[in-house]
Amino acid sequence: MTKTFRLYLPTIMLLIILSQNLFASKIDNLDSLKSILSEMQNDSIKLNILNQISWQYLQRNLDSAEKYNAIFNEHAIKIKDLRNQAIGLNTSCVVQWYKGDMDAALKYIKKALIINLQRQDTSFLSGNYGNIGMLYDNLGQTDSAIYYYKKALTLAIVSNNLIGQAKSHANIAILFTDVKDFQLALKHNFEAEKIYLKIGNISDLPILYNNIGIIYKIQMVSDSARFYYSKGLLIADSLGLVFSQAKLMQDLGNLFVQDSQYISAMKYFKSSLKKSNTLGNIYLITDNYLSIGELHHKQNEPAKAIPYFEKSLENAMILENLHIMQASFQMLFENYKKTGDYKNAMIYLEQYTQIRDSLTKEKFRNELAEFDVAYETEKKEHELIEQKAIIQLRGRTILTTKIIIVFTFIGIIIILWLYLLKRKALKKLVEKNIELSSCRRKTKQESTEKDILLFNQLVDSLNNEKHYLKPNLKIDGLAKTLNTNRTELSNAINSIAKKQFNNFINGYRIDEAIKHIDDNNGERHLIKVLAPKVGFKSHSVFYRCFKENTGVTPAHFIKYNRHK
Repeated sequence: MTKTFRLYLPTIMLLIILSQNLFASKIDNLDSLKSILSEMQNDSIKLNILNQISWQYLQRNLDSAEKYNAIFNEHAIKIKDLRNQAIGLNTSCVVQWYKGDMDAALKYIKKALIINLQRQDTSFLSGNYGNIGMLYDNLGQTDSAIYYYKKALTLAIVSNNLIGQAKSHANIAILFTDVKDFQLALKHNFEAEKIYLKIGNISDLPILYNNIGIIYKIQMVSDSARFYYSKGLLIADSLGLVFSQAKLMQDLGNLFVQDSQYISAMKYFKSSLKKSNTLGNIYLITDNYLSIGELHHKQNEPAKAIPYFEKSLENAMILENLHIMQASFQMLFENYKKTGDYKNAMIYLEQYTQIRDSLTKEKFRNELAEFDVAYETEKKEHELIEQKAIIQLRGRTILTTKIIIVFTFIGIIIILWLYLLKRKALKKLVEKNIELSSCRRKTKQESTEKDILLFNQLVDSLNNEKHYLKPNLKIDGLAKTLNTNRTELSNAINSIAKKQFNNFINGYRIDEAIKHIDDNNGERHLIKVLAPKVGFKSHSVFYRCFKENTGVTPAHFIKYNRHK
């Protein structure tokens, strides 16, 4: 999938903040700003300085940006300044966007929208609508994105807001890039460039040039792509825009990989990783881990690739991003297989398959069908070549044809026989299920003393022996331990606990997981090992059961426990 520059777009929002700050544009040095802030008594100027400090830190250190913006928000609320409250919420949105929390970013920008609707400020509203559109676009909700882009463009035209018009052109260009209409995408990008140059907005040009570079890269026009990436990087370096530097370096690395210039690619990936760590953007860090790992994989260096894929997997679990987890599992499987470590390879293959099936069942089926067709086509082509060779060398055309016919007939007979066996087995299974259902209905009519006694035995055994920690625990084995059979044990659980066996056992496992989290003070690295430790075979089942039992995901629970 094309890496469209959505993650990169929050920098566009910064223009709104800067354009609303008349005083801040006169001061660029952070030390000077902090010195003036400590002596400033005027509320309006103090807010402007706090906003400018937050804005400058957005490209350097997200924690510092968040800290100064929090002070800005508190002061704006204290003096009941709605305009600056909206600006502060805009900045909070950008901080969360850079951190990769799109849901939190959407929450902040919608709060800003509510305030600006009350104020009826069309210039602010145009920016808000555009930013909400970008967030929905990033979340893959195209219809919602288009709706807000249209509202933003309409307001920008009505109010003659050039910034809003430029943003709308840039956003529309991204949508055209996604559908591979590159001519229209370039047209809108160049229109946005013209407006930005006209109004002197240099800080958003690296974003725009990266988008243009992506289009040329997709079209395999490497010289043009490199020209725009380098042009954007030159501006980002001159302005000290750390996020822009990191993303442009990463995309330059991808371009060099495409051109098989692996040494240059590795240089840019590692430079991008360093900048990403400085900024603290976990999405960019994870993306760079994947890129470096994939480059080692391309160069047949599995031992060097594996540590980077393990780091990307760890971050993906923190982010709860199943797509990145899927890619990491797949590459870990392939590289462990190359090293001959088939045990680990099989573990990661199983996890990759589970996540892939849960995310892209339909896509996987189509790909599998295409692969099957390609395989069968290639197989038949080889068969024809072999048949032709046999005919030419041995003159056995008739014999070969007869053999093919015989085996085809035998295959049809075998398939028919297996089909009939399956029908017969299915019929018996349905009859057995009807019999079991009838038995269960009779059992459910009352909870006997025998059920209560057996259930108490079960609870004592689970508490003392902790059978639920066994990943392969079956009701048959547990029933044998309690000197009963699976039917009686199942009836007792259904009658007393009102649950199926698996749900009942998984409840114990989740309780055990919570104990581990409490004992380890909510350490993040627990997520990776917690599922097998408490008896779950797969991470996806663990995630689902944990959320069903607690109402939150493991990562949110750990985060809450750590803060608590």
